[in-house]
Amino acid sequence: MNIAVIGAGVVGVATAYALVKAGFKVSLFEKNNDVGLEASFANGAQLSYSYVAPLAEPSALKDLPKYLIYKKSPLKFNLKFNLKQWLWGLQFIKACSAAKSAQTTSELLSLSYFSRAQMHDFIEQKLSSAETDFQFRKNGKLVIYRCDTALLKAAQQVKLQQSMGSTQSVLDKAQCLAIEPSLSTISEKIVGGVYTPSEELGDCYEFSKCLLKELQSHASFSLYLNSKIVNINQENNEFKLKYQTDTANILKPQQLSFAQVVLSAGIESIEIAKQMNVSLPLYALKGYSLTVALKDNDIVPEISITDSAKKIVYARLGDTFRIAAMVDMGDATKIINPQRIAQLIEEAQEMFPTLDYANAIQWTGLRPATAQGKPIIDESPIPGLWLNVGHGALGFTLALGSGELLAELIRKKLDLSAQVSLDPEPFSYANVR
Repeated sequence: MNIAVIGAGVVGVATAYALVKAGFKVSLFEKNNDVGLEASFANGAQLSYSYVAPLAEPSALKDLPKYLIYKKSPLKFNLKFNLKQWLWGLQFIKACSAAKSAQTTSELLSLSYFSRAQMHDFIEQKLSSAETDFQFRKNGKLVIYRCDTALLKAAQQVKLQQSMGSTQSVLDKAQCLAIEPSLSTISEKIVGGVYTPSEELGDCYEFSKCLLKELQSHASFSLYLNSKIVNINQENNEFKLKYQTDTANILKPQQLSFAQVVLSAGIESIEIAKQMNVSLPLYALKGYSLTVALKDNDIVPEISITDSAKKIVYARLGDTFRIAAMVDMGDATKIINPQRIAQLIEEAQEMFPTLDYANAIQWTGLRPATAQGKPIIDESPIPGLWLNVGHGALGFTLALGSGELLAELIRKKLDLSAQVSLDPEPFSYANVR
């Protein structure tokens, strides 16, 4: 069976990888000249398998006025006269109950741990070094807290997640500094933290290319770069994909037919799905990052760090240091906001004052998020049109598990005796809407 996958971010490439492994013939379409160039390119780099709790939780409602008013809030809501934004916002508020948040956390942890198992299988099967190929390391993660109230709340979350299979420890200030001495610059502002030794990291863009390299060793795989989907329709139980290739600035319209189509084009999935009268409940959450080149005498943490109050993540990738933060809702442009970058540098300097921020690589990306914080991994209302969208900030963490689950669902539709590794219902189109 010939399947098209639209979108070659980390989720799309992982989906193509899973489908090829399952024995399908796969064509991967990407509008850019390489894989992983949109939201996957310079994200936070953390594979946070135990940190998948949704943004929609009870304290989000309490903090909402701050998000609306305070210009330097790490989560900023720019309200507009936009019906889609208001509908998404109402769904977000609805998902903020304690019961719903706990349920979503449990469902995401199941998918996350499944994804971790897929990552480990991939690394074990590779002949080359994952550490060399995409800076993969099992380095652990420490989330630091700046007030006792936040630490107490985190301890409650740790207790909840213990019943769901997580292994985490609540630490006091001294224990945090013992695990990561580079935090001594803000020792007076830390009250404690949560440490998870099992967490990992990697370069998401390089991992996407690593997956692509594996795919290109299969005759059943075809790659279409610089190929923008301009139309999709269904005729006689086949999908007709019209796309334009951009070669030497010459646009060439072309068309191919497929038995099934998987849509995994991030936030751009919305417009493509519209062509098939399928509505996707996604909204762009804009984030920022800095990638700083390290000098020999720079002192940065070896473990992944998250500053909970500032909503900033830190990760060392070889001889660079990735700093990522912020959720801006209501700005779906790919323009870097200099005020947000200045804020990110100012806050990172508090912790790591000696780094060369002046020459840091600045980046912004649009995370495609559902209000509940769960991805949609399911067949759409149009038979044969499949969805693997809405991963928000968890695309890297959930990519391999999401791709494998979708491949299993397609296989099961063709063969009812086929097995599915985990319950797909929480990620169904009907459930996440």
